[in-house]
Amino acid sequence: MLDYMRKHARSPLIKALLIAVAASFIIGFGILPGLRRLRSGGMDRNTVVIVNDQVITLGQFQRSYQQAIQRYQEEFETELDDTLIQQLNIRERTLNNLIEAALLREKARSLGLRITDEEVRFSIRSQPAFQDDLERFDRNRYLQVLRYYRMSPGDFEEAQRDRLLISRLEALLRDSVSVSEEELWEYFVIDAEKVNLNFVVVDPAQLKDWVKATRKELKKYYGQHQEDFRTPPRRRAEYLTVDLRDYWEGVKLTPQEVKDYYYSHRESYRFPDEIRARHILIQADPRNPEAFAQARKEAESILENIKAGSKFAALARKYSQDPGSAEAGGDLGYFKKGEMAKPFEEVAFSLKKGEVSELVHTPYGYHIIKVEDIKEATTRSLSEVEGLITNILRNQKAKELARKRAEKIHQQILAGKTLEQLALEEELTLIETFPFAEGEEIATVPDPFVFSRAAFSLKVGEPSPIISGDECFYLLRVIEEEAPRIPELQEVKDKVKESLLQEKARELARTRAERILKRLRRGKTIRHLLTKYKLKKQETGRFSPYEDFIPEIGASEEISQVVRALTKKAPFPDKVIEYQDKFYLPWLKERQEADKAKFSEEKEVLTRGLLELKREEFRQRWLGDLKGKAKIVPNEEFFRSLI
Repeated sequence: MLDYMRKHARSPLIKALLIAVAASFIIGFGILPGLRRLRSGGMDRNTVVIVNDQVITLGQFQRSYQQAIQRYQEEFETELDDTLIQQLNIRERTLNNLIEAALLREKARSLGLRITDEEVRFSIRSQPAFQDDLERFDRNRYLQVLRYYRMSPGDFEEAQRDRLLISRLEALLRDSVSVSEEELWEYFVIDAEKVNLNFVVVDPAQLKDWVKATRKELKKYYGQHQEDFRTPPRRRAEYLTVDLRDYWEGVKLTPQEVKDYYYSHRESYRFPDEIRARHILIQADPRNPEAFAQARKEAESILENIKAGSKFAALARKYSQDPGSAEAGGDLGYFKKGEMAKPFEEVAFSLKKGEVSELVHTPYGYHIIKVEDIKEATTRSLSEVEGLITNILRNQKAKELARKRAEKIHQQILAGKTLEQLALEEELTLIETFPFAEGEEIATVPDPFVFSRAAFSLKVGEPSPIISGDECFYLLRVIEEEAPRIPELQEVKDKVKESLLQEKARELARTRAERILKRLRRGKTIRHLLTKYKLKKQETGRFSPYEDFIPEIGASEEISQVVRALTKKAPFPDKVIEYQDKFYLPWLKERQEADKAKFSEEKEVLTRGLLELKREEFRQRWLGDLKGKAKIVPNEEFFRSLI
């Protein structure tokens, strides 16, 4: 759904929904700076924030934060370093989620909503993570998972009660949202309306041989653009590394730790039913009864040939009108439930291996389906993934050991020891870099961007905090700084010449593109100009004018705005468009308007999709209003450490 919103963000309706959702997130994730203005007085050090009369404790925050880290690590399938944690705003998101949950919980109770003990038990017993291979609740597994996440059964069951309570409140919110016919129509138009463009691209890079630069022009150009050639500030640093790989051999793991990890992440090792199928598609338009009947007749004839013994793949190559699979003999590869049109999926998953279906009708036309293979749902056993889990846990423990050693060294730096002294004492190698600019590659450093960002945040001579890389920790000190300067022309002559030639080629390209547009707008042909300038007329193919991305061109907001303004009466733009250092001249070849008959057919699906968008927008707006009215008092000491 979010992909759909991003894809069609130019639609007025979707744009309005996106703005509303974004505003709500600003209220949510922007809440921390606002909280800092409130006074917390003599707040208990174990209190993080008070939301109205509800206290969020340090223990609750730390537990939620660690669970969030684990979820992200499972999603990314890698350890998170400090930089990534900061980029993802995990601390701020965790606190914001706790504040939201407190507000929702309070609101639900004020409305008289309640969750019974039986509902909590049923919810827990229904979770696959707590079930055995026969999908029965396993108390031992339940306790193993809770032990992995460092939660007691009482804490987990109370959290489950809160989750169910909040879900019940959110269900009430969802049920209060509706969509109008006008909104549905605009939502439909986003996908249904199509345009096809012709366009010409004039690329300055192909005109370099057409332009020259004299010595006088170079001197004048450099005098006007000296700042463009100013050298960046550079720094030289010395550093020590603590490599987590040095600790792998010393890591000890127990079978119970591996087992606990497996059962707490069991969903990651579940694989649902999959089938591999072929199909033959004969497209059928229900708006044309004669063509519809002919398509069915053709599909029936092909099915008779299959029943008579003809090869399915050969018939698919010959007759199928699905361009994505016809050449492969109709092979769709393996797919799971939920990946195909519902009528197609229901029939495909009901067939046995090698079986061929009768005709199946979907919005695409008539299908004949053959199942080639069936993979039943499986869960990889502990023995199958034990090695993988061992590596994950060993890496986690090795990183923790490496971090502890880095912290010990850092404490000695703060006590006054130099990196050179510590290199000798700790038997580490002290490395000096060559001068580098911020963001540049550094030959001796595996994580140059993290390293250089840290180096440029320090004063010369100032020791760094512990810098976390992918496989090691850095402790560095900037030992020298080179100030930026404007070089002499002779030092950068080649760069200046290249820049001047690029500018000249760019102006020549613009002139040519404008000449072509002028001729088109006068109703003249451009064939001889295309031949003279070695250009070719291209075509995008059909696409929605509400999309950010334009086929064969790319994602250009300016071109998208021009495209939406083109009509059959005014097919040419007012100006050429510069995009990614090239000049584009698009014009309308055809426009397909939205079909009201198809709108009626798809209204049910459209309603579901738009409802999801509007429900999320309403939830965020409602939650933002709830936050705006709440009294939220933070522990200032905690917030100073967080932000």
